Order: sequence, then structure tokens, then C-alpha cells
Amino acid sequence: MRKCSLCDKKHYARGYCKKHYEQLPDQKAKRHIYGQRPEVKAKNKAYAQSPEGKAYKKEYKSRPENKKRAAELKKEQYSADPNKRAYAQEYASNWYHEHKEESREYHKSPKYKKSRSVYNKSQKVREKRNIRQNTEEYKEYHHEYMQDYMRTPTYRTNSILKRHERRALTKNKISQEEWLKIRNASPMCPACGRFVECENLTMDHQIPLKREGAKGYHHIANLSAICIHCNCKKKNTTLPPKWIIKSIVEKGGADPSILNEIESTEAQHA
Repeated sequence: MRKCSLCDKKHYARGYCKKHYEQLPDQKAKRHIYGQRPEVKAKNKAYAQSPEGKAYKKEYKSRPENKKRAAELKKEQYSADPNKRAYAQEYASNWYHEHKEESREYHKSPKYKKSRSVYNKSQKVREKRNIRQNTEEYKEYHHEYMQDYMRTPTYRTNSILKRHERRALTKNKISQEEWLKIRNASPMCPACGRFVECENLTMDHQIPLKREGAKGYHHIANLSAICIHCNCKKKNTTLPPKWIIKSIVEKGGADPSILNEIESTEAQHA
């Protein structure tokens, strides 16, 4: 039996099997001309929109060899054409800015966290990350990047907020915007009355976190911005006036038991 000159399959025409014969340039040109006919186009379109055509397309795309081929082709196209890469990046950034709230909600959802944890635990990702992080270039770049980032005001404010969150027993998160609103309200220390630049004001809990009635109350109502000298001097002993404590308790910044504590101490001194 006559066989194909490129493989061991049955001969079809011109010394080739059917698969290799159809890959010849003249046969490809013929199929292209045939496919451009209006009646053939209409027939193919109708089949593609039918349930059978959609099912076949889905099954064809799900094959591992076709998935791999499509990914390689896409990678080649994007690497060869810088305009496509730039367009994709621009499109992604525009989409993110238009749907910022939706993307933030999705990133907080359990579905995203689960998929991310599965992706991070995969062996390929771990190997790739270890190889990248063990290189000297990465270490040097990461060290320089962290040094520059730690000098920024964003890092300083975030580190202050996280430190106070760790100290508190309950996790009452305060955003950076909320704290900056308090800090930038007035360039004056409310404790000593001196003029201090807003950047140099420090976070203070009016009712200290170590007090019995304010344990874990890292709350926006309990915060104030004072200078570092007053903050160090105050420590965890000084309490604000009683009317300020009452307003903090009403806003949910401390436990009502602290008022009983103050009343008992006042009765002892009286």
C-alpha cells in the first residue's frame, strides 16, 4: 500500500496523505476562494449560530492542544506588536478606573480569595517565584524599592494605623483618609496650643487603650492629633475631661464602664 512521503498514513494525492495534501499552498488558496462565496458564508454563519455549532466550538476550544496553541499564538502576537500590548494595558487601566468599586468588592469576595490561594499554592507559581526572588537583581531592586517606599508619607501613615490596630483587642479598622482628615484639621496641638505642622502631629487615643473602659477601643471617635512632646508626656495615665469622655462613649469610642470607674475615683478623692 502506498504511503504518505511525510508520515506513514495512507496516500491521498501527490504523494501525501489527506492532512498534508490540504496544507499545500494551492489547496489552501482554493479553500479560501471557496469560503469567500456568499452562499458558503451564509451557510457557515447559520451553522456557527446553531446549538450544534456552538457546542462544537466550545468543545474544540476546550481541547488541551488547541488551548496551548491559542495561548502561544496570542503571546507571539502581543510580543511582536507593541501597539497591541499598549492598547491592552490602556484598556485594562481604563476599565479599572470605570469599575473601581466593582473590582474592589470582587477582590474582597471569598471567591477571589479562594482562587488566589489556589493559584499561589500551585507548584509552578511557587517555583517561578522562588527562582525570581533568589536572583541578585531582584533582591537589589526590591531593597531599593522598599527603602524609597518607606520614606513616603503613605507608608508612615499606614504603619501608624496598623500598629494601633495591633495594640487594640478589637479590629476596628480606620482608613488612611479618616486619619488624615483628623490630622490635617488644624496645624495646632490641642493639648499645649503650640503651632505644629500637620505632618508632625501624632495619633493619640484620648482615653488610653490600656484603661479598663477603653480596652480594644481603637475607634475614630477616640482619636485626636497632638504633638509628639504632649503624646510622650501623656503616656497611658492622663484622661481627658469628663464631658469629652461622655461624648466619646456616646459615639461608640469607649465602653460605658469607664464612667463608673471615673465616678468611683472621684468619690474616693472627695
